[in-house]
Amino acid sequence: MKKYLIIALLAVAAVAGVALRQCQQLQQEKERLTANVRSLTAGTEQYKTEAGRNAARAQQLELTTSELKEQCADLQARLEDMGIKNKYLQRAVSAHTSTQVRIDTLVRDSIVYVPQLARLDTLQLVRWADAWVQLDGTIRAGRFTGSITSQDSLTVAVHRVPKKFWFIKYGTKRIDVSVANSNPHTEIRAVTLVEIKKN
Repeated sequence: MKKYLIIALLAVAAVAGVALRQCQQLQQEKERLTANVRSLTAGTEQYKTEAGRNAARAQQLELTTSELKEQCADLQARLEDMGIKNKYLQRAVSAHTSTQVRIDTLVRDSIVYVPQLARLDTLQLVRWADAWVQLDGTIRAGRFTGSITSQDSLTVAVHRVPKKFWFIKYGTKRIDVSVANSNPHTEIRAVTLVEIKKN
């Protein structure tokens, strides 16, 4: 009788252990989903660095590989294009920028020889540049032909944000990604940091 009671107690303990483990997993999954909702709600925060450069900050998302395919299809497509398989992926950072430049420059005339017409013709030359953007082209018969080159460099930092109790900082509240660029004409529109949750 004692033997059956011990077996029953061990079985109850095993079932209770499995149930407790499942409760812990559900709690962790709830915390992950809550953090993701908070991150999506916060969106991308834009600010200026101490040097006056444009910068943006966003909170980390923790997604499974299937969630990455569903919720970040454009990022998933770029990763596949880069030849990176999801099973090897740990984190991915995506930043979207927009460049707008106001140009005010003189249009100069230039005389060129056109072999097909066997005569001289006048072209209007357009040239403008600063440290980040260069515009170079010609206007002929009301049509502009040329190129615009924009240069930029992004600095990406993944960092933890500590919890605070009064003036004491401890532990980790969340993980953020901060992105700063050097081109003052470029605005960082959106930043996404995704950590892949391994199943």
